[in-house]
Amino acid sequence: MNILGIDTTGKLASVVVKKEDKIFIGSDINNITHSEKLLPLIHKTLKESNLNFNDINLLATTNGPGSFTGCRIGVATIKALSHPRNIDILAISSLELIAFEAYLSLNDNNEKYICSILDARNNRVYYAVYRLYKKDKKINIETVSNTSNDDLSIVLDNVSTFNSCIFAGDCTNKFKDDILEYTKNNNLNYTYLDNEIEPEAKFLVNYYENVAENIVSTKYYTTYNLDVVYSRVSQAERMQNEKH
Repeated sequence: MNILGIDTTGKLASVVVKKEDKIFIGSDINNITHSEKLLPLIHKTLKESNLNFNDINLLATTNGPGSFTGCRIGVATIKALSHPRNIDILAISSLELIAFEAYLSLNDNNEKYICSILDARNNRVYYAVYRLYKKDKKINIETVSNTSNDDLSIVLDNVSTFNSCIFAGDCTNKFKDDILEYTKNNNLNYTYLDNEIEPEAKFLVNYYENVAENIVSTKYYTTYNLDVVYSRVSQAERMQNEKH
């Protein structure tokens, strides 16, 4: 199985090509130029793997939440690549991908509740909570709190229904004092990962190879039904609404 995966939901635009047992990775850190850099990055990574696009059997992408422009660029690109040959698209929420990679990094087969958080600025985060556990050498993931966007204080209140929870994402160090103070004041068992995790294309291959097949099979899309997960209206829409 030859896989081409991309992620453009954050500052890092990344591409991965899996060719048999080998992984080839390309990346560029500048979310302002994702639209300019993504296709050349895909071409470069395919060239390094000695594959051409006709050799690809599966496409993979994150579909948000994250940067509004980045999410649209990534999803539009992967849909355009899928269309001519009707290639299946494996699309994973950036928050679910963070939870998966966090669980993988713990190297612990026991059940964990992981709250994935992505910085949405102004003390707000995109977040979702997942229950993860390992069975028959495969990771199982269950969404127990759907993707949303809230002020961090509201997130902490909402997540408090889970007595034990691990926070993972791109802003755990930024909000660690708030998490620890809330934990102490409410006698909860919250922890956070020091090593901040941002979605990356290479995690998509890890997901495909390590998550239970019955879960992976629910994440396949086509050019026609794949969409972006925003969880918050864009700044332009907010400004427009304020005028009315």
